Amino acid sequence: MKILWISNYLVPVFSTHLRVEGTNKEGWIEGLAESVKNEDSISLCIATVSPYVINLEYAEIDGIQFYCYPLKSNFNDYKDYWERIDNEFQPDMVHIHGTESAHGYSYLKFHKNKKNVVSIQGLVSICERYFYSGIDVKDIIKNISLLDIVKRVSVFDERKKFQVRGEIEKLYFSNVSHVIGRTVWDHSHSWAYNPEIEYHFCNETLRSCFYGKKWEYNNCEKHTIFASQASYPLKGFHMLIKSLPYVLREFPNTKVYVALAPVIFPDNFHDKLRMMGYTLYLNRLINKLKVKDNIQILGSLTAEEMCRMYLRSNVFALTSSIENSPNSLGEAQILGVPVISSNVGGVMEMTNNGDYADIYRFEEYEMLAYYICNLFRNGPDMDRISRGQLAAKKRHDPVNNARQLLSIYKKITQ
Repeated sequence: MKILWISNYLVPVFSTHLRVEGTNKEGWIEGLAESVKNEDSISLCIATVSPYVINLEYAEIDGIQFYCYPLKSNFNDYKDYWERIDNEFQPDMVHIHGTESAHGYSYLKFHKNKKNVVSIQGLVSICERYFYSGIDVKDIIKNISLLDIVKRVSVFDERKKFQVRGEIEKLYFSNVSHVIGRTVWDHSHSWAYNPEIEYHFCNETLRSCFYGKKWEYNNCEKHTIFASQASYPLKGFHMLIKSLPYVLREFPNTKVYVALAPVIFPDNFHDKLRMMGYTLYLNRLINKLKVKDNIQILGSLTAEEMCRMYLRSNVFALTSSIENSPNSLGEAQILGVPVISSNVGGVMEMTNNGDYADIYRFEEYEMLAYYICNLFRNGPDMDRISRGQLAAKKRHDPVNNARQLLSIYKKITQ
């Protein structure tokens, strides 16, 4: 069976081959691809879009075929690329990862007769509702930066982009018969959009470096908190900042490490000019609460670097205002890291209603602080962590997930 995957990001191995800027976001696709391609009679091709290429690029790497095409502004501009890919690879089955991008929908538009399925990752049309994430509109206005005005990237502008992508997402649900999801949250929303869609359950596989390692309390840096993102309001890093004064009252040496964050602490005038409104808001909030010395910005990390930070930290905090089934939570669980998480989207299922981790309402940053202090004071509940780790190993098992995915493919093609 020939399977074509359509992804929203260049996977690291292909971006390295093309010598263009890639991302660490879609590293898990490589792990899933390795599991799928090892199955008998499967030929896999991954197609994706990038603003850093000007022509259709092709390569075969370790038994997987890759295509990369330029980013376009119109559905119709992708038609020639899809014709060539279709003619050269001739897929039996098409699997689109994500529901919000124009290039994936353009394939559906021009190849309605193909067997296809769409995986739900996040749902931008739903996430858009929560985009401000508890930030007062007055604060958003007060922190509009020069960059926001010049490039139209204010929090208001970014929310509008989510709204536009949300309209594309609705087109997906109107034009597919099959979706793959993994939580009651995404199942309920896909049902609400189109009750005729056939929903298939399949868990996600994590990046390969997270398997086979284990967090040890004796080896972690005590009184440290790890957050995986602070790039936009939905990730709720501002709520973690608001919780810090309460934590520092009892544990003044507390340190927060945050990955995938913009320049929150500019060193020069040029960095100040590059600050977006949300970044400026974080900067002023940190200074107002006098917690700058307790926060360290790590920037974008590779999968291996992320893994080391989980293992180093005392607790992983997920503070998002909305999520489906966040891979960061799965990564922390499978390593056995203590977790404190906002109770949003599919988090309730991933934590077994709070059995595997402390969960709290997103807005209640005082409750977040309480749980952090409780963990620092009493140490981790290893029985609870072990239950979460066993559940995560089962949920993210690469072999079982690959077999489940192939079973879905066979069901749809037959």
